[in-house]
Amino acid sequence: MKKLKGKVLLYSPYIDILGGGERHILSILQVFDKRNYSIDIAWNDKSIKHKISQRLNLNFKNLRIIPNFFLKQNKFAKILNTFKYDYFFYVTDGSYFISRARHNYIYAMYPQKSIYNMKFLNRLKLFNYSVFTTSEFAAKYVDRWFGKKPKVIHPYIDEAFFKIRERHRKKEKIILSVGRFFEHLHSKRHDITIRAFRKLKDSDPRFKDFNLIIAGGLKEGEEKESLVKIKNLIKNKKDIKVKTNLSFKDLLALYAKALIYWHAAGYGINEQKEPQKVEHFGITPFEAMAAGCIVFCNNSGGPKQLITDGLNGYLYNTIDELITKTSNVMVKDEKKLLRESYLFAKKNFSYKVFEENVVDFFKI
Repeated sequence: MKKLKGKVLLYSPYIDILGGGERHILSILQVFDKRNYSIDIAWNDKSIKHKISQRLNLNFKNLRIIPNFFLKQNKFAKILNTFKYDYFFYVTDGSYFISRARHNYIYAMYPQKSIYNMKFLNRLKLFNYSVFTTSEFAAKYVDRWFGKKPKVIHPYIDEAFFKIRERHRKKEKIILSVGRFFEHLHSKRHDITIRAFRKLKDSDPRFKDFNLIIAGGLKEGEEKESLVKIKNLIKNKKDIKVKTNLSFKDLLALYAKALIYWHAAGYGINEQKEPQKVEHFGITPFEAMAAGCIVFCNNSGGPKQLITDGLNGYLYNTIDELITKTSNVMVKDEKKLLRESYLFAKKNFSYKVFEENVVDFFKI
């Protein structure tokens, strides 16, 4: 058995959400794992390991779930327990503490000003931390508030998505939208998607036989209220389906079938005033590009910086604009756009590009 190169610790109070942000940090840890580092996640529920594998398609050879000592009130326990690690990753919720690991990193998952309070004491605690985030959009705000310039490491798209298009799977009359069911921070605005779909079907008979499928993660507890609201909007409409906590395999099958992908996060938000409420990166639209879907995103946040309207996808500001642009695809040959979107996703979000960025930044 190969000797381990070092020890890595992750602490995130959000790890059980298992959304795109969690997948990103765990993907970074997987690069360490492949290079024979041991990986510890401080979390009190050991079943999270199975959930990571099933829902995110991420598997590790050297991963342990250890007791979450960060919940202890004794700050010295945190310092002592981080001392034995070579790398420490912290997804902050706004609380900060001293770490004595050799290399320390803050993962700035989203641009919310209140969690980057750089008062004097916090600056002292973070003297030996570096910062990284997922997008140029988030980095702009984190740099302004945090006083530490973040490195941008884009997430990668699983190769399985690219294989869907390469196999020329036949598309069905499906509009797909993927995003967690919750209402705080950058809500995925499934309510907007439902309203737009109803209006599209009422205004364009060519979409008479289309179905809308909304898929996403659902955390136990407060997010159930969000799901109830969505189901109340749908009522008895059988052409709108909601699917929660799908396995990676089942989610992939939806991307394979969907002709069109809609993303409404950021709708109606002033991103200058509330950048935390728009999509700061949004991996799902780019997964849809890789899978051969025609992608429509709200004209805000991270997608606005990466999608060129009419070239590799479409941007919209209002429901009416989304409907008009979606209707137009039925009379256009979208082969060129689909090819451009596929090549864009392949060039920027392949695993090779991601792995090279991780190895370079963390020097492993």
